[in-house]
Order: sequence, then structure tokens, then C-alpha cells
Amino acid sequence: MYLIHHGGSTLLWREADYPVRMIVCLCRGVGESAVNAAITEGASTLDELVAACTAGSDCGACRISLLEILAAWIQKRQVDSDEVAVP
Repeated sequence: MYLIHHGGSTLLWREADYPVRMIVCLCRGVGESAVNAAITEGASTLDELVAACTAGSDCGACRISLLEILAAWIQKRQVDSDEVAVP
């Protein structure tokens, strides 16, 4: 169980309730799994990602993390497509 203090509020997070590896956006309580799901469902730009999962739509402090996650997905897709293209 974790207590997270943010913006004058105290949030109680229990791992059993939120099975995510990392909270990406404290303002919206969006975890890495929700961000990854939005990307697999088609979000391919920062704006699309923010619209799909709401992370980054408040203070914006997590937008760099969102870009890093998105860039890792894009790089993985390029590597996967290169592997498929090799005869």
C-alpha cells in the first residue's frame, strides 16, 4: 500500500487494485499498462496518446515519460518490421 502526496491531495494506492508496474501520470493516476494499451490500440503521436489515456492532460510533467514510452514502441515496431522483411 502506498500513500502518494500530490497537489495538496493524498491518494491511497494498493497494488492489488492497480496492477501496474509504474504510475506514469500522478495527476490522472494513469499507469504504464494503460499507456501501453493506448499505443497498441493505435495511438502513435503524443496528442493521440494523451487523448486516448488522459495521461499528460493536466500539468504535463509526465509528457517526457510518455514520449519515451512511445519512442520505445516505435523503435520496437521498426525492429520487428525489419526482422519480418529479411528473407
